[in-house]
Order: sequence, then C-alpha cells, then structure tokens
Amino acid sequence: VMTKNNSIKELIGILRNSNINFGYVVRRNGELILSNENLEPLKELIIGLEDFDGHEGVFLGFDPAFPTVFFAFVHNTNRGLSQGGLRFMEYGDDLAAVLSDGLRLSQGMSRKNAVSGLGWGGGKGVIPVTKELLEETFVGNIKDQSKRDQLFAAYGKFVAKLNGVYYTAADIGTYGADMKAILSNNRFVTCIPPELGGSGDPSPHTAEGVFRAIKTVLGKDDLNGLSVAVQGAGKVGKPLIKKLTDAGAKVFVSEIAFETNEDFLKDFRQEFPEAEIVPSGKGHENDILGLDIDIIA
Repeated sequence: VMTKNNSIKELIGILRNSNINFGYVVRRNGELILSNENLEPLKELIIGLEDFDGHEGVFLGFDPAFPTVFFAFVHNTNRGLSQGGLRFMEYGDDLAAVLSDGLRLSQGMSRKNAVSGLGWGGGKGVIPVTKELLEETFVGNIKDQSKRDQLFAAYGKFVAKLNGVYYTAADIGTYGADMKAILSNNRFVTCIPPELGGSGDPSPHTAEGVFRAIKTVLGKDDLNGLSVAVQGAGKVGKPLIKKLTDAGAKVFVSEIAFETNEDFLKDFRQEFPEAEIVPSGKGHENDILGLDIDIIA
C-alpha cells in the first residue's frame, strides 16, 4: 500500500509496467471506483490524505516519452464543469505532496467559482517537474519551448480524453505558449494568447483583485505608510508589488527564486529598489509571516 513516503517515480513504474496511459479514481454512488486494479495503492493514498474532501475524481495520464505523470483533479461539478489552472513545478519525488496540492487547490476553485457566482465547478491540473524530466527531456533547460510544446501537447491529449469535465488554464510555471500547445489537441483550455482569441495571462487581474482586497479591508485607498509582506514575486506577486509601491506602501518580499537565480534577484532589485527582501531559503520559508507588518499578501 502506498504511504506518504511513496514516490512519483514509483507511480511512473506502476503505469509503465501495467501499460496504463490513462487512469482514474472516481466517485460513483458514494464509492471510489478504479480504472485499473493496479491503481489500488494510489486510491488508498488519496483516501488517507487530509485534503481529500469527497472529491469526484482524480485522473492521470502517462506518455512514455516523458518521465512524469499528468494529473487532473475534479472536486465538485454541481455548478458546472470543473475549471482550474495547470501547475508545472517541482515536488521533489513526493507523490503525496502532488496529490495534496491538487486536492486542496481543486477544492479552492470550487469555492472561488461559487462565491463569484460563476457556472463552473472546481478543478486543478498538475504536471510534476521530476528530476528525470529535467535531465532526460529538457536536459536542464526548462525554458526550451520546443520541448515544452511537445510536453504540453501531450497533456492536451490527456485533457481531451476527459471530454470537457476539466478545463485547464495557466498557473504556476505555465504560460500562454504552453496553453497554445495544449489547444493544439483539445478545446478545453483557457488563458490562450489573445491573437488566438483567448484572454491571455490572468495573473495581472489576480494581482488587481488582491490589491483591491487590501484597500477594502483597510477601508481606504491611501496606502502611504502601510507595511505589506508579499510572499512570492512571480506572475501575481510582481504586479501586486508594483501596485503597492506606486500607492506608497512599504513592501517586504520573499521569493524562493531569489535564493537560486541571481539574474532574477538582480532584475527585481533594479525594478524595486525600495522593497525589502526577506530570506526564504531552507529553514526560512515562513520568516516573512512573522514580521511586524500591517498586511500579509
């Protein structure tokens, strides 16, 4: 039986050895049904996670050309077909971390869509960036768009097999070009480039939402003298930091990429010289949450 120590690599082995390229654990009449008995360990692991909240299904795909697993998590479709972004990020070799992330985030999408009055259910996609994927497919260069196109087109074939129960989109580690590659194999994708009729990158809109939420909580538009801790300086964090600094706030920032990417850190310092950077390396991941500040974003 899989435990929290089981790995993504072990799951890839099960899929490869069982000749499974598409599988699922879905809820039917109150029970979880497997597509293949060899996935029983996966089912037991999912049930044992605290983030499992009566989800309707966890779908997975496997393409032998890529040493990773394609995931789609469907939490609830009472309001409509499930929708949520596709994460492309490293989880070490921790399968439970991948599952927990997908389960938690798909549940969050159900809630966000409901509170926003949208006719969508909650879903989430994940492609774990495994060590083998980096070494064998990308040869260390995760920005190689030709390789990315092949990978995300393969994910598009996987999404097509779900027949619209899950609509994917951009998220951490995924961009418009990746959505374009997914679109090449199915129509169940959003955040595609505007020149293809899509809405483009949603991140600036998310940053605007957070910015307005901060002003709403304070009950005022004037942020002069306010101190804000922003955890993350990526696609959402960076435009949020721009809005906050332009509004006169003192910003504290933590970003794991600052610890590993000198060019990223240098560019950020040039753009935001007044922002105070808080360490976020090993042992300091949550230092920013303990600062004496007004708002945590």
